[in-house]
Amino acid sequence: MRLLFKLVIWLIFLIPFFLLGTAWFAFSEQALVVNQVKLSHQHIARAQNILKANDPRHQPESKEHEVRISEQDLNLAVNYLLLKLVEGGTYVKVHPGLIDAVGTLRVPGMPVKPYLNFELQVRERQGQPQVILFKIGELNIFPLLAEFLLSEVINGLNQLSGYQLATNAIQQISMQSGYVRIAYQWNPDLIQQARTTLLKQGDIKALQAYHEKLLALQAQGIGTSGSLSVLLSPLFQFAEERSTSNDPIVENRSLLLILGAWASGHGLNQLVPESRKHPAHFRIKLEERIDFAQHFLTSAALSAKSDVSLADSVGLFKEISDSKGGSGFSFTDIAADRAGTRLGEIATQSNTSARKVQKLLARGIHEADIMPRARDLPESMNAAEFKRRFGDIGSPAYEQLMDEIEQRIAACRLYRYF
Repeated sequence: MRLLFKLVIWLIFLIPFFLLGTAWFAFSEQALVVNQVKLSHQHIARAQNILKANDPRHQPESKEHEVRISEQDLNLAVNYLLLKLVEGGTYVKVHPGLIDAVGTLRVPGMPVKPYLNFELQVRERQGQPQVILFKIGELNIFPLLAEFLLSEVINGLNQLSGYQLATNAIQQISMQSGYVRIAYQWNPDLIQQARTTLLKQGDIKALQAYHEKLLALQAQGIGTSGSLSVLLSPLFQFAEERSTSNDPIVENRSLLLILGAWASGHGLNQLVPESRKHPAHFRIKLEERIDFAQHFLTSAALSAKSDVSLADSVGLFKEISDSKGGSGFSFTDIAADRAGTRLGEIATQSNTSARKVQKLLARGIHEADIMPRARDLPESMNAAEFKRRFGDIGSPAYEQLMDEIEQRIAACRLYRYF
């Protein structure tokens, strides 16, 4: 008994040193991979083409289909998702039947050796991925332990309905030279399940509350026409009141999602499917233009739901598409997009910023507080005119005007507080 007691004491004493030693070999002073991925309009265009080619509404039921994801797109997706969680980077290489991945996670608050470098090797086995190598720093993780850790991650992800919907449809994953092939079988019931998933994530009660508030304001003559600034104040005052007992980030996000869906003309039926009444046709304006208010609110909603880089890239992609046959490339729309993106960002950045936005907007605002002067910017340019005046996206002339837009947005009264 005394021997057992001594053994327990020694274990308690040695375990911290073992953990410290393990951590020392796991962490590194230098990063193995630095993430330099930035979402661009080209990436949005490529994603749109993939989605269009695999639109579930056009897929025969119970028939197997496939999608091919290139090595470039896989790297983009992995790094984009990684940036939403932690600071770091990953590089993925796809070989026939095998995926090699190396990456770095930066651990905040570590005074020395702040980088957690890892190597991962996954092979294809009977149409499913199998971990055969997992190394963290200088530590080799046994394949069986790596498989256990991977299964735990998958089990955790399966708690997220959106991930579970995807895995339910996937039949087989195979690795070829430079791309991953995913075979899936579409079930129309997954569309309804996906809608339910989005509603859960968006907080059903909050979405319903802001939809009903918008209807109530319109019944009073507010929000049927006129300036967006007049509508935002009572809505954010309502958000401020609800946030005394609810999460202010959820409240602001739900508010902006309702406004974004209303402004775009798409999505209200999915956000509030039980509502039998919807707001009047969108006629709200910024700088006396309905399209400015539409761009502003849809970008604010996208930024609040996802992030800034995605909202900016989607806005830019739309303008490039318009220059090739639509209404033309307009820096005016870009200004409205970026201003809305900024509002969505600060309204959902943290509890503190969310409450601050509520307080400032609830007091009453002018248009110039949230939207910079934009009507003097170039607009409605077809592709040839844009090429003549600005060259390509990213040219010095283009960047100079984009910097001017960002400076104007930063000078708006609301954004100066953040």
